[in-house]
Amino acid sequence: MSVVQLIYHSRMTDTAAGLSRLANFRLIHATAMQINRLNGISGFLIFTSTHFVQVLEGSREAVMETYERIKRDPRHTDITLVGILPVEYRSFPNWLMGAMNDDFAIQEAMLRVGIGNTKDLTKLTAKQIIAICAALSERFDRSAA
Repeated sequence: MSVVQLIYHSRMTDTAAGLSRLANFRLIHATAMQINRLNGISGFLIFTSTHFVQVLEGSREAVMETYERIKRDPRHTDITLVGILPVEYRSFPNWLMGAMNDDFAIQEAMLRVGIGNTKDLTKLTAKQIIAICAALSERFDRSAA
């Protein structure tokens, strides 16, 4: 099976009645993990104070179906496809959907991969976003060992 990585960013809307942004993020993350398990998708999700930035990986069909579902989700707006990259192997094979919403940890990961001059993740390339997500996932892998 060939694997692709789809990278996008979006802005969270205020459509979740009665839920805080953090509660909404947690709900999206929990739902993504359940759906990804069923569809053979892995990946990593970053949530800043304004945006989602996500890497989805799996078969092209499963990833595209997931992306189309995200585009219909009223909690997302300004959805921008950054790239779709064919890859030999998954970068996040152990993550149904890793997630990070700690701005300090995100900035630290950006510095670790040589991206220190911007705080705006929406200005980065697909490969830069994957590198940041990989650095964040390695942080968790090291702390679990």
